[in-house]
Amino acid sequence: MRLKVCIFAHEAVRAWTPLYIAAFRECCEVRVVGRTIEPGLLGPLGWETAPPPAQPNDYRDERADAVALLDRLPLDWMPDLFVVIQSGAPTIENLAALRRPVVYISVDTWHDWHELVYPRVCDFVFAAQRVFPPYLNAGGTPHAHWLPLACHPVAHHPVSAEVDHDIVFVGTTKYVVNEERVGRLVHLAGHFRVGRQEDIDPEHMCRVFASGRLVFNSSVHQDVNMRVFEVMAAACPLLTNRNADVNGLDTLFEEGRHYIGYDDADLVEQARRFLDDPIACARIARESHGLVLEKHTYRHRIDTLLETIQASIPGLGKVEGSLLREGDALTTYLPFGTPIIVDIGMGLDRSKLGLRGIGATRVVGVAPNVERLEQRKGSFDESLVWPVEPARLSGADVLLWSEPRGYAENLSFILDFAHTALRPGGTLILKFPAANLPALGLPPDFDPWQNWIYEHGFHLLLLRKPGEGAASFILSMRKFTRTVNEMHTDIHTRWPGGRADKSHLAGGGDATTR
Repeated sequence: MRLKVCIFAHEAVRAWTPLYIAAFRECCEVRVVGRTIEPGLLGPLGWETAPPPAQPNDYRDERADAVALLDRLPLDWMPDLFVVIQSGAPTIENLAALRRPVVYISVDTWHDWHELVYPRVCDFVFAAQRVFPPYLNAGGTPHAHWLPLACHPVAHHPVSAEVDHDIVFVGTTKYVVNEERVGRLVHLAGHFRVGRQEDIDPEHMCRVFASGRLVFNSSVHQDVNMRVFEVMAAACPLLTNRNADVNGLDTLFEEGRHYIGYDDADLVEQARRFLDDPIACARIARESHGLVLEKHTYRHRIDTLLETIQASIPGLGKVEGSLLREGDALTTYLPFGTPIIVDIGMGLDRSKLGLRGIGATRVVGVAPNVERLEQRKGSFDESLVWPVEPARLSGADVLLWSEPRGYAENLSFILDFAHTALRPGGTLILKFPAANLPALGLPPDFDPWQNWIYEHGFHLLLLRKPGEGAASFILSMRKFTRTVNEMHTDIHTRWPGGRADKSHLAGGGDATTR
């Protein structure tokens, strides 16, 4: 049976969004909900002339709230999976309220610091560049994976065109982050016939690729960007920066076989060497074209994404019940794909066997006394009696703490205990009756809670108050080990994008030329 996938996305005719959506449609039953594209980006005929595989959203809605957007789905259509694609639109709020696995696809992770914050509410995050999953995990994302970009054979394919340039480039050159790219293009133009285009549709792009003997690429932030795969899919020889190896260029492809690599010191030398060797260029174009069609299409990426999720959630596609997290049952608030669950208070309403479908492989119960342990120990893989040292539980994916008054008189103790016990990106879920609020020393006004919890190393995901379908307060939060400011500074120090020293491009002219 095909999975039912609800995608939240801003309409687009270019870039990556329509390519991911088209690949999902090939293997899943898909409904796309989200904002409409600005009319000026469609042209006079609108969607009639939009380049394939782009198409309008199934349900067009300007709201940016996941719960509100559910109203647009048919009543008899229940998603198995929610997917959010980074699209430059306002972020979708209330994702943590959804009671189905939520996936986020982050492409330009380095571009916006929100990309280090926003994914933490999701169950799985797939980043297009290899360096970012460790950052995302440290920032509070439970499961972050590398999923490279790709090509789409409908949009990216060989075409015939008159060859009238030595080197061609298609892409953006107008922003500060493109200064290094511009400097390299200007440097090449001092030695070869160079053609440049930007902001064109895929078919036009393929024709421009074919009009050059080599296609140039200079990725910002050392990315393995879309252009790498698109040029290869168009069966053209690619000249690209070697320092993208940090993001897996040398893992995905082999220099000299699938692409022509360069550093700034040998850029002109490499270009001239292969321009003088058309047989080698033809071989590289042929071998890279075959490889991307075999292993690097967007359909391959979606297959990998779904296989990764299914490996962590054996019951994917079998979750029943409401689409929202509501009520008093603790299992309603459990994230998906969490192997190790620790239940302090033994308040879970489902046994270890019932939790296998959402990915639990080990469920540990911590009882307040021996009597409670004897009553419930059959529901757990391991049972312990409080008190327990947090290091004894180290590496837990989820820590459930029900009726905390029975174990501590203040929430600071609970948060510090949980921070030690949980792995980075782990989830803490607290449940307690409203009457316990004074005993815990918690402020009656919930507005300061988020900042206060942040000081203890957690991001607040969800807060359910009594009267919202629950008799108790329920809080869900995720552990982080690095702040956003720290990570953002580190990323842009290690892999700077934009302004760079251009002194090595002797005779290259003004590097800030747009």
